[in-house]
Amino acid sequence: MLEFDLEYHLPIIIGIALGVGLYFVNCFVLLKDSNKNRLISIAVFSGAFLLTVPSVFGLNYLAHPFIYGAPVSVLWGSGLAFHMFYMLGFMFLYSAVLLRLAKLHVAGFLNAFTPSVAFVCGAAKIGCILAGCCGGAVNGTTVPAAEIECAAGLVLFILLQFVFKKDRAQIFLIIYAPFRFCMEFLRVKQSGAAIIFGVLTPEQIFAIIIIIAVIAVMILKRKKAKPA
Repeated sequence: MLEFDLEYHLPIIIGIALGVGLYFVNCFVLLKDSNKNRLISIAVFSGAFLLTVPSVFGLNYLAHPFIYGAPVSVLWGSGLAFHMFYMLGFMFLYSAVLLRLAKLHVAGFLNAFTPSVAFVCGAAKIGCILAGCCGGAVNGTTVPAAEIECAAGLVLFILLQFVFKKDRAQIFLIIYAPFRFCMEFLRVKQSGAAIIFGVLTPEQIFAIIIIIAVIAVMILKRKKAKPA
């Protein structure tokens, strides 16, 4: 039976709820389209979320027994905050596909959605801080890894919401993925987690994939922007 930890799960749930609310606000403020297109964008978000949940659970059951040995407890337990990283990746993917099918501009949706992503990445770590998990250490010295990740997510949210107006998804991923990659070297590894190539964690492999994908998109956009 899944247990509900008030200190851990409640901040994560509140963070997700506020992030979704922020997206709805940005959807109406930033998308300079008709109300119909705005509502379609919200419907796309809802559809992507409904597709994302079973995808993450499926990935958890297929892959994580080989890594952690206990898929459900990891997804609902101390790995929940990180699994949102997977969820957000699926959200980006499904949303882009659905927006293409609906013939809507993907960039507009991503600009409305990305600040919420950064907010959730930061706010979710409050649960880790209160629960005392996701800590870090270097040569036996404790490092406040959860606090650093929380601050980084919230700072990114402020920058994306109030400073950067274009290419928000690209900016977020090219900053946050390398940041998470580096943070894994500081974090105390979860007991039983597999280490790939003797050095990298599954989280770092996922971050590398994101970095490569973002660089590929940047190159393609640059090539398309060049005059023929």
